[in-house]
Parts: sequence; C-alpha cells; structure tokens
Amino acid sequence: MYKNAKIVFYFNQYFGIRLGEKVYAFNPKIEKFSLLRAFGSLVLHFWKNFKKPSKDAIKKNYRHLVYIETLNQKNAIIDVFTKMEEKDRKNVLFVLNNNVSLEGFDTIVFNNRKLFLSALLFFPKAVCLSGKYARKNKGIINTAHIYVNLAVFMASVKLFESYIQSSQCEKIVLTNDHNIKPLGLLLAAKNKRVPSYYIQHASVSEVFPKLLPDVALLEGQQAVDTYRKIGSLAKVQQLVGIARMDGLLAYKKRCDTEQISVGICLKPYYSEALLNELIAVVKKSKAVSRVVLRPHPGNSEKFYKFLESFDVEISNARQERPHEFIKNIDVMISGESSIILEAALMKVKTIYIDDGVAQFDLYGFVKHGITTPVAAIRDIEREINSLSYEAVEQHYQKCQYYCSTVNTVNENKSKELILNYLLEA
Repeated sequence: MYKNAKIVFYFNQYFGIRLGEKVYAFNPKIEKFSLLRAFGSLVLHFWKNFKKPSKDAIKKNYRHLVYIETLNQKNAIIDVFTKMEEKDRKNVLFVLNNNVSLEGFDTIVFNNRKLFLSALLFFPKAVCLSGKYARKNKGIINTAHIYVNLAVFMASVKLFESYIQSSQCEKIVLTNDHNIKPLGLLLAAKNKRVPSYYIQHASVSEVFPKLLPDVALLEGQQAVDTYRKIGSLAKVQQLVGIARMDGLLAYKKRCDTEQISVGICLKPYYSEALLNELIAVVKKSKAVSRVVLRPHPGNSEKFYKFLESFDVEISNARQERPHEFIKNIDVMISGESSIILEAALMKVKTIYIDDGVAQFDLYGFVKHGITTPVAAIRDIEREINSLSYEAVEQHYQKCQYYCSTVNTVNENKSKELILNYLLEA
C-alpha cells in the first residue's frame, strides 16, 4: 500500500503541471475505448523501438549518474561538467534521451525498448491506480493519457533502478523534476537510497509541482520564494546563480542606437499574419538595420522552410545556443519565455508581447521590471526607438532576484559553486 502511495504521489507531480488540474481521489468508470487506445499506444511505441540497438550497457562504477532529456537541459548544465578535472569527469555517467548526443563523456542511451516492454507489463496496475485521477467535477481526465503515462512512469522507475544498481552511483543529478522520466529517476533514487541533486535549468512558476530532490541548487531568490508557495521536500536549498550564463552576465557594454539589430523569438503557434505584423512594425523604425527570427527549438523543418519566405535572417535554435543569438542583437522581442531573463542578464533590451495564448507574465519578468511590456504590437516601434543603455542597466540590476550571483563576488562563477556541492563528500 505504501509503495502504491509513493507511486501516486510522484506521478501527481507530472500530472499537475501537464494538465493544470488539481488531482482528486475518485474511482471513475473505466471506458473500454480508453483501455484499448492506451494499450495500443504502448504496443505501437514498443514496436517502433523493437529493432533499435541497445546502448545502455554499464561496464563500471560511477560516482555521479546524470540524466539529460532535452537539448535545453544539456545546454544548461554541460559546461559545469566540462569544467571538472579529468579524474572527476571519468566518474560521471550520462544517461541520454535518444534525441541528445554528447562527446567527451561516458554515456548510455535510455533504452526505450525495455521501457515500453516494461510499461506493457505494468499496464494492468496502471489501470487500477488510474482511478485516483479525475476532474473536480468527478469526470474523467483523458483516461487513455493517464493509463499510458502511469504505466511508462512505473516502467521508468524500474529501468532507472537498474541503472543505479549497475553503476553503483553515489549521487544522481537532473535538471528537470516534473516530466515522466525525471520523476521516475527521482523515485528510483529514493527507493535505492541514493541522494538526488537538482540543478535548476530554467525559470520556475507557481504552476510547477513540489520540489522533490534531496538537494536543490537554485538560480535565485525567485525560485526559493516560488517553491515556498508550492511546497518543497528538499533537505537542502542553495543559491548558485545560472551556470549557463557564466561569462555572459553584463555582457553588453554599450547600445548601438543607430544601427539596431532586432531579434524576434517565435512560438510554434505564431500565425503568418502575426509574423507579418511584427516584422512590419519593427522595420518601420529607421534605426533598425537587421531583423532576426528565432524559432522555438521544438519547431519542425517545415516551419523553418515557411520562414524562408520572409525577408529576414533566421537563427537556427537547434544549432545556435540562446546566448549566441543574443550576443548579436540589441533588442529582443518575445512572448513568455526564459530567454527574456537571459537577454536581460546580457544587458539586451527585451520587449514583452502578450500573444494571447501563453499565460501572461508566468515567470514574473514584467512584474519585477526586467522586461518592457507593450499593450499593442504597434507600440514596439516606440520602444525600439527609445533604446538606451541606462534603461538596460536598470533591468540588469533587477535580475538579481532571478540570478543570485548578479553584482556579487560570485558573478560569472556559478559553475564553481555547483561543482563544490556535487563534489563534496
């Protein structure tokens, strides 16, 4: 019973952020269609991975096991481990999703074939436990979605337990604590009594789940305040700043107000009409010399092809890291995104647009004065023309709430702070 309670508790952390629903204990009527659809989905995923080669053999013991699920997570923390001495790097094993590659370290690829085979075996248990998830009005919340993800969650716990056992690791490290596989790793580490270390890789908000890892290395006081409201089970919380921004804090020393380069960050759902309007307004400013569109890392090749029809430059988000894009612009236009904080930390002016889809000011960047909001798209031209280094400097000073090392002796030294905690006995 206690084991099931732990499974339910950890899975709830995923479910809450994914669907934005509070979870209520309730036994819904099981629909045959949902059962068949869910089971069929697991069979299909298993079949897709059946012939893929296994690359998860662990041949020696390691001190740290690090899980990286996405390119953004890799970019956020890889420089920390690159800074390690050679003897310490040899004691780190990276478990990678199959869409992430990494050179210069010992790696294995998370075995999706084993995962989905195990998920099929856990499916009956997932169906039994799924009765605990329902809407406030006691309706069923996408039961097929629950069956699949709960089965995959339990399977990921089992697979990560085997990786922890085989590597004999002393610590596990992760940068995401609210998706299925990272939550599986957290519960596996808890079951194996291995301490878990969480390195924050992006801004957090109150829609996030509770903080579950044993040690949380957080970017700034904003994260501490947010998790105080949400709830935290972490035994230790330390402020370490933002490692991926080392060497980039206060990067810009001046503003070019006569030949302004403007970057526009795109969401996957931006329409052609909105893009045309944004580009037209930006180009109305006589001070603008170039315009660069930056798609979301998740955008498809088809979207990149679509952007070629616009008479502007394109930043490939899968090849050019955010700071490389920001270095070459003077003003950035963006909807709700963590890249706003990165630009402000590099002393680049950011203009915040409300696209009507993403939750307005989810991370509090507008509230805390590190970006300039506009009431309408037409107001962007005015904000571009009013560019000044003094205003950018004011935004930078307010960033300390999000990045604890700003204006301290540890400015641009977050990697060292993180390594001190990871390498301590």
